[in-house]
Amino acid sequence: MSDTEKQYFASQLRQAVDNSDLTYSDLAHTSGISLSTINRWKEGKAVPRFENILKLADALNESINWFLGRY
Repeated sequence: MSDTEKQYFASQLRQAVDNSDLTYSDLAHTSGISLSTINRWKEGKAVPRFENILKLADALNESINWFLGRY
Protein backbone atom coordinates (compact mmCIF):
# COMPACT_ATOMS: atom_id res chain seq x y z
CA MET A 1 0.00 0.00 0.00
CA SER A 2 1.23 3.49 -0.79
CA ASP A 3 2.04 6.11 1.84
CA THR A 4 -0.98 8.09 0.68
CA GLU A 5 -3.26 5.11 1.29
CA LYS A 6 -1.71 4.51 4.70
CA GLN A 7 -2.26 8.13 5.66
CA TYR A 8 -5.84 8.02 4.40
CA PHE A 9 -6.62 4.96 6.51
CA ALA A 10 -4.91 6.56 9.52
CA SER A 11 -7.07 9.65 9.10
CA GLN A 12 -10.24 7.57 8.86
CA LEU A 13 -9.29 5.61 11.98
CA ARG A 14 -8.57 8.76 14.00
CA GLN A 15 -11.85 10.31 12.85
CA ALA A 16 -13.84 7.18 13.74
CA VAL A 17 -12.34 7.06 17.23
CA ASP A 18 -12.90 10.79 17.72
CA ASN A 19 -16.56 10.34 16.73
CA SER A 20 -17.05 7.40 19.10
CA ASP A 21 -17.18 7.11 22.85
CA LEU A 22 -14.13 4.83 22.79
CA THR A 23 -10.53 5.53 23.66
CA TYR A 24 -7.80 3.72 21.75
CA SER A 25 -7.39 1.44 24.77
CA ASP A 26 -11.13 0.70 24.69
CA LEU A 27 -10.90 -0.02 20.98
CA ALA A 28 -8.03 -2.44 21.55
CA HIS A 29 -9.99 -4.27 24.23
CA THR A 30 -13.26 -4.32 22.26
CA SER A 31 -11.68 -5.41 18.98
CA GLY A 32 -9.13 -7.84 20.40
CA ILE A 33 -6.34 -6.01 18.56
CA SER A 34 -3.28 -4.88 20.49
CA LEU A 35 -2.96 -1.20 21.29
CA SER A 36 0.52 -1.09 19.77
CA THR A 37 -0.87 -2.40 16.47
CA ILE A 38 -3.71 0.14 16.50
CA ASN A 39 -1.17 2.90 17.19
CA ARG A 40 0.85 1.85 14.13
CA TRP A 41 -2.28 2.16 12.00
CA LYS A 42 -3.24 5.48 13.62
CA GLU A 43 0.21 6.87 12.83
CA GLY A 44 0.08 5.69 9.21
CA LYS A 45 2.99 3.29 9.63
CA ALA A 46 0.97 0.26 8.56
CA VAL A 47 -2.51 -0.75 7.46
CA PRO A 48 -4.61 -3.60 8.79
CA ARG A 49 -5.47 -6.79 7.00
CA PHE A 50 -9.08 -7.16 5.92
CA GLU A 51 -10.14 -9.21 8.95
CA ASN A 52 -8.87 -6.46 11.24
CA ILE A 53 -10.71 -3.79 9.28
CA LEU A 54 -13.85 -5.84 9.96
CA LYS A 55 -13.07 -5.84 13.69
CA LEU A 56 -12.46 -2.08 13.69
CA ALA A 57 -15.64 -1.39 11.72
CA ASP A 58 -17.69 -3.47 14.14
CA ALA A 59 -16.15 -1.91 17.25
CA LEU A 60 -16.52 1.63 15.92
CA ASN A 61 -19.92 1.12 14.27
CA GLU A 62 -18.60 2.19 10.87
CA SER A 63 -18.83 0.51 7.49
CA ILE A 64 -15.87 -1.17 5.87
CA ASN A 65 -16.48 0.98 2.81
CA TRP A 66 -16.17 4.15 4.90
CA PHE A 67 -12.77 3.03 6.19
CA LEU A 68 -11.63 2.36 2.63
CA GLY A 69 -13.06 5.57 1.19
CA ARG A 70 -15.67 3.82 -0.93
CA TYR A 71 -18.87 5.62 -0.09
